Amino acid sequence: MEQVTKDIYSELYAILQVLGNEYINKLPIKLYDMIENKRNYDYTPKYNDEVDFNKQGVKRETISVLALLYLNYWCESEEEKNKLNNYFIENEKKYQKELREKYDPDKIFDNNLFSNNSEKIIENNSLAVVKPKNKIIQLVEKIIKMFKKD
Repeated sequence: MEQVTKDIYSELYAILQVLGNEYINKLPIKLYDMIENKRNYDYTPKYNDEVDFNKQGVKRETISVLALLYLNYWCESEEEKNKLNNYFIENEKKYQKELREKYDPDKIFDNNLFSNNSEKIIENNSLAVVKPKNKIIQLVEKIIKMFKKD
């Protein structure tokens, strides 16, 4: 198992110990046993319930798993679950919007993303292709040529 995954299990286990039996008992036994058994025994994070959770160096993935545990096992009512689900949906929408803005194909070419890797010669509104300067691009072109049919 990947070391990062084991560390996440260790963080979950340590957080559950701070939360106590009230939260642990609401989890399925098999789930708790899996968290306990798959953790990294050489990594034992210490958390203090009096310090802001975000300031304790918890991995983002651990926080995500905790949010799912909260949604599935610790929410007290359907209304609470719906609020949390709506929060997740809104966060996902924001994330997708950021991705669209960052990787929008129309904007990529407007920002001259490729200007550092190749020369451009523009004459009479036409683009003349000149060999790229970047060795990686040259390698990719050679690989493409190998698979191209003659």
